[in-house]
Amino acid sequence: MNNNDRQAFTPPLLSEVKNFIEENNLNVDGNYWYEYYQDRKWLIKGTCMKNWKVNLKRWSKTQIKDVRQKPDEGKIVTPFGETVENGQIDYEETDLHAVYLSLFGKKKGQYLYDRFQKELAAKKASGEWK
Repeated sequence: MNNNDRQAFTPPLLSEVKNFIEENNLNVDGNYWYEYYQDRKWLIKGTCMKNWKVNLKRWSKTQIKDVRQKPDEGKIVTPFGETVENGQIDYEETDLHAVYLSLFGKKKGQYLYDRFQKELAAKKASGEWK
């Protein structure tokens, strides 16, 4: 088989994506996934996507749930592995620095984290933050 025998990738319609998500009970925001790859011209690391269904299933497996309930316990486990009693989450205890770095990269993440810390300190000083 040579490259001429391969079919060119045809992007799915948004309705096809949503139907596939529903039929396979995937944990994916179809609109977000579709727009993400539409904006990137259906490229993955510079290579044209070959099978959008496989990609969508893989995407579903890597989705982080905001908070999940442990069975038979009154504890909540955050995506960062912290256990919290009675659903009370102290967001200052989460590793926001790591979150910023992983989302935005080292340089921009550090800049945004520092900016957030300055704004938080100003709000605490002014009494806006309790």
